[in-house]
Amino acid sequence: MLRSLYSGAAGLMTHRTQMDVIGNNIANVNTTAYKTARVNFQDVLYQTIRPGGAGRNYAQVGTGVGVAGINVNFAQGMLQATGRTLDLAIQGEGFFVLSADARLYTADDGAGNVNNIDCNLVTTDPADKAYTTRKFTRSGVFFIDKDGYIVNSNGYRLLGEVYDVDDRTDNNENREALRIITRYNDGVRNIELRVATLNIGPDGKITGKYTNGVDIKFYHDDATTTGTPPIPNNAFWNAAPTEARILIATFPNKEGLKKIGQNLYEEDKNVSGKAKYEFADGSIISIASGYLEMSNVDLANEFVEMIKTQRGFQANARAITVSDTFLEELVNLKR
Repeated sequence: MLRSLYSGAAGLMTHRTQMDVIGNNIANVNTTAYKTARVNFQDVLYQTIRPGGAGRNYAQVGTGVGVAGINVNFAQGMLQATGRTLDLAIQGEGFFVLSADARLYTADDGAGNVNNIDCNLVTTDPADKAYTTRKFTRSGVFFIDKDGYIVNSNGYRLLGEVYDVDDRTDNNENREALRIITRYNDGVRNIELRVATLNIGPDGKITGKYTNGVDIKFYHDDATTTGTPPIPNNAFWNAAPTEARILIATFPNKEGLKKIGQNLYEEDKNVSGKAKYEFADGSIISIASGYLEMSNVDLANEFVEMIKTQRGFQANARAITVSDTFLEELVNLKR
């Protein structure tokens, strides 16, 4: 059988994969913070017709083409103003950190510190669900749910650091799900609180006021990993005020993150490397409140790639057709 028949078939399959990627890019042209994907081709196994040596070059015939990889272009997308405080966009490197649980993790670092500040512990505790359910995203569409958690559209909680305003060196800062206190118990009944204003600075610091004019507070030092924290008591409410900052994760190889849909990524420490947790500094990395990062898909470029892919597919299909003609002629030689 002719090698060109199989080479043409390999070309059809790889160009089909490229068309799948292009189609997905175009479909997500208006998806918040979507990052363009690109297919890279590579030639595959060669058959040696004549070995090289004694002033003679190798004579080799290739057996087609394959997909070398599908890379993600993490170039910054344009920012679109929305005017909504909890629409957030990251300018620069990094991802928002999300979890279905209250804490980033609850493992002991070996020194008795359960809430280790660097948040880079690797725990083997199967009960540590928060560590295994971390998600990362560039899409910053957030809401405040009924329990005061800042969540995305799928209910994942935004993680950050909560600290006491009057004592930032107490080593009790917690990197946990950000939860604004919306009720507390004064010993007799639950007092409901409603957020009137909310402000998020370029460094990710969250401030605001309730409708009664008091500065908003965040639930601090949550001792649970799942579920809803208990309603704070009056003593907690009257304690030192708390502040919060949004956590940012960066990776040695962000292109190695695993896409899982819903604008989310998962870490694979063997490919992406381990997440480093930090905060926006307001310059190199900053958070823009009232803005959303748009998709970085370039439609003009995608249509050009579509034309190239279509022509490549047609050329490979023609190679199969011509190879079939050769085989037909061989079969007809006996006539």
